[in-house]
Amino acid sequence: MSGRVNIPSYIQDLSYRYKMPKMVLKQESRLNGVKTNIFNLDEVAKALRVPEEAIIKFFCAELGASSEKTTILKGQHNFETLQKSLDKFIEKYLLCTKCKYPETSMYLDKKSLKSKCRACGTINNLDSNHRSGKQLMKQLPKNMSEIDSSNTAAQANETKSKKKKDEDDEEEKDEELKKQKAENELLEEGINLESEEVAEAISKISDIVKQGISNEQLQDEAQKTAVSFGLSNEFRYYILMCGIFTPDRNIVKNWAQFEPIFLNLISQDGKIGIKHLMQAIVQLFVNRYPDMMKYSATFMKLMYDQEVFEEEFIIKWHGKKLKLDKTCALYDRKAERAFRKGINSFVDWLIKAQEEEEEEDGEEEDEEEEEVKTNGQAKAKVEEESEAVRKQKELIQKQMQDQQKMIEAKKEEALNRALTETQEKVNVLDINVEDDFEIDDI
Repeated sequence: MSGRVNIPSYIQDLSYRYKMPKMVLKQESRLNGVKTNIFNLDEVAKALRVPEEAIIKFFCAELGASSEKTTILKGQHNFETLQKSLDKFIEKYLLCTKCKYPETSMYLDKKSLKSKCRACGTINNLDSNHRSGKQLMKQLPKNMSEIDSSNTAAQANETKSKKKKDEDDEEEKDEELKKQKAENELLEEGINLESEEVAEAISKISDIVKQGISNEQLQDEAQKTAVSFGLSNEFRYYILMCGIFTPDRNIVKNWAQFEPIFLNLISQDGKIGIKHLMQAIVQLFVNRYPDMMKYSATFMKLMYDQEVFEEEFIIKWHGKKLKLDKTCALYDRKAERAFRKGINSFVDWLIKAQEEEEEEDGEEEDEEEEEVKTNGQAKAKVEEESEAVRKQKELIQKQMQDQQKMIEAKKEEALNRALTETQEKVNVLDINVEDDFEIDDI
């Protein structure tokens, strides 16, 4: 049982007569991510008297999400977030600016979207530039302005039996959607590169570039444009590449001027950002402006020289050893194959340069090893020679010491011999004179 809420839901008056069904949400987990299905969006749209597509596109723009069919939003969104966004839609397009009642009838006035309040007669100018406003202008019935308020009044006076019938219908519809779920899983009707929103976003970026604004302003405008058209983050790379580098604005000559914008996006998005940039480049050359393919190899050489793409990234991607983001709207396997072929000459040069560099590094390593070996041998030889010199010095010193000892020994021997001879001479001359000897006795 879904219940009913006021239009808009933040009005707390229980007796308020303008009501709509409460949204019924279901989170679905599929191979390509979590999605939020608004099962009764058609009933909500009927109560508000607007097309379902206008509501879902408003959600996409406000939440930065993309959609599948008319009831499914990519990503996980809770009831509070969606209800708040729906209330904002009601304020923007359904409430009278004067009396604040949802008693308005929309109509086209030339190229403008307006509404007339049936309660107070006020003419309201509505936002026709918003993605949702453009959808309203496309699907606005000619007799929309003639719808009176009797439907809204009747909704406020519904009987309990009518409510019961609505609930039964809702349950029946839920079962039907479940049966069709398997069939609808592979049918995606969300925004793609061929969507009108993307084309308008690219055109807007191109016009802004012609105004000569700064890179910071251009990036800010690209972000606002993506949000207003309900485009997811990866589209920023694409609309900027295609909007800036048109055929009359050479991408090779003008890349340096706008490079900081893309480097900033990559720094914001992390590792996935470099892949999204590569995918945007592939789309630009192959699908958007195929006549520019002749510049693809030169441009990739520039990206390598500018260190936007590392050598390893380019070689691995070209060799199919590195995969880009298959989950984003920019993924195109056939386009990647064509782009690989277009830059074969550059990648061959890059691989050859890498091999030559590795060979030179190997030769330098061999030379270093040989030099180390030679130096080691020289050092060993020096050490060996030093050891021999040391031993020779020790031997000479020992010989000198022995010679000195020998000289001292000879000196001592000669001295002793001289002393002995002197003593012998003294003994010969030594005469023992007796005490009674007199000279006269001779």
